[in-house]
Amino acid sequence: MPIQSLFTYVSRHRRCLLRIAVWSVGVTLAPALSGRLIASAIDAAREGDLTAALEWIGFLLVTGALGVWSLLRLSHWTAFLTERVQADLTRDVVRHTLGDAVYSDRVIRSGAELTQHVPTLVDVLGRLLRVGPIGLFAIGSAVGLATLSWTLLVLVLPWLVLAAVIQVVVVRHKVRNETAAMLADEDSHGVVTRALHSVRDLMAAGAKGFAMGRVEDRINRSIRASLRARDHHAVGVGMVNVTATTLPALTALAFVPYLVRSDLLSVGEVVGSFTYLLAGLSAATSFATYGLSNMVTVRVHHRRLLETGGKAADRPGDAPSGSPPPNERPELAVRDLTFAYGAGEPIVNGFSLDVPPGDHVAIVGPSGIGKSTLAALMGGVLRPDSGEIAVGGAPCFLRPDRSRLVTMVPQEAYVFAGSLRENLMYLRPSASDDEIAASAAAVGLDRVLDRLGGLDAEVNLSKSGLSEGERQLVTLVRAHLAASPIFVLDEATCHLDPAAEERAERAFMALGCTLIVVAHRMAATGRARSVLVMDGAGIDVGSHEELLDRNALYADFHGLWQRA
Repeated sequence: MPIQSLFTYVSRHRRCLLRIAVWSVGVTLAPALSGRLIASAIDAAREGDLTAALEWIGFLLVTGALGVWSLLRLSHWTAFLTERVQADLTRDVVRHTLGDAVYSDRVIRSGAELTQHVPTLVDVLGRLLRVGPIGLFAIGSAVGLATLSWTLLVLVLPWLVLAAVIQVVVVRHKVRNETAAMLADEDSHGVVTRALHSVRDLMAAGAKGFAMGRVEDRINRSIRASLRARDHHAVGVGMVNVTATTLPALTALAFVPYLVRSDLLSVGEVVGSFTYLLAGLSAATSFATYGLSNMVTVRVHHRRLLETGGKAADRPGDAPSGSPPPNERPELAVRDLTFAYGAGEPIVNGFSLDVPPGDHVAIVGPSGIGKSTLAALMGGVLRPDSGEIAVGGAPCFLRPDRSRLVTMVPQEAYVFAGSLRENLMYLRPSASDDEIAASAAAVGLDRVLDRLGGLDAEVNLSKSGLSEGERQLVTLVRAHLAASPIFVLDEATCHLDPAAEERAERAFMALGCTLIVVAHRMAATGRARSVLVMDGAGIDVGSHEELLDRNALYADFHGLWQRA
């Protein structure tokens, strides 16, 4: 799933947004009414009506208490929303990065480099949601001021327009400067990481001084870019504050005596107007400098996140997991397969093979010849340099259900801390205890389960009580439960004795699946319908009997095995 716009993540939580909107109104209600209530209280007191004045003050206290309670609830729901957005965004970033690592040939950026933008982005989003009511408060103050004195509003309006123009210029500079600072920080982070990963090579080549100089240069660039962004923003914010707060207040103060003498404003209305003017202008300035600054940060980090992690490689969509695949028995077709590590000689060069459904193939050859590489290619773990591996007529890497159609079991058994049940259900979480017991009995893990006390026995990695062979049995039962149409076993039984190895292989054969085995013992070739012999010059394919007659290397292997 590609990384989406921030609005998409926020809009998923509409009920939460509705609550935030409701409590935001409560937060803005008290400040919006404060000027009118203060003006009414002062005028009532000047007229000698203390009861009315106290009533207006009471209303002011009630609206203030409502504002405090609304602010508490607003903070709660804002935190709730930002946590949910962070979880969704982090999940998509990680999923997208892992998907690109599998399906894309381009260099994938470090997950840490991508996910470092997520907390910043979400933190600023939370601050932006909290500063939103300040913008509403500014609007409410403007409306309140208009109801008390249109004259004062007209007098201060030109300064506010000028402040808005300055703010636009400040925002544009902030976008440019913050983007430059972020890129410089990423560059310094990348240089430091590469230097740390190459310490031994740098020391061996005597390039320590060069590396240190490069790291210091990148760090200094990052510091200069960050300071430049902050200095420019501070100057801009200062200009906005003076233009939007100080100058309007001085202008209004200069005209107040005339307005009072002309009976255009009462004393209460003057105090109320200045309450709106000072509080409203302060709120508007805070929203313009603090809120818009956060908007810029959100925009910069989100745009960078889309640039570095939002471009999907050519890959299939997500496939469902947790259930056995349908009764599909696809053919595995290899066409003109070529693969090499780096600039080395190809391990596989122009190899083609058709593996019909339900076939049993064994791969043999000298140690280090590339048997595991060929198995990984046929299992869809490695991507070939050229050629194609098709499952059921479709390219393996473009099938959304590839992970359910092909299961590869490596030589190194993966067992994690947890119960045996959790380990065995890793590829199929929906498996029942009866299904687990049946697979364990078929593969040969039943005695181990009895010895350890059943499926709820804990596997402690430091003192697991599992031998290497028993660990391999755990991974084999895990794969057997998955019931994939195609299995690739890369010496996955090397720690088992011959009888246990045969039992495990026959358990997979009984599923009617396609079985590809990198043989640890030559006995495995006698059970296979087809054998692939790798000798470094090519790959010879045939039955056990055919290869004994025509392939000297295979005949030697078989003879040595029989004598042993």
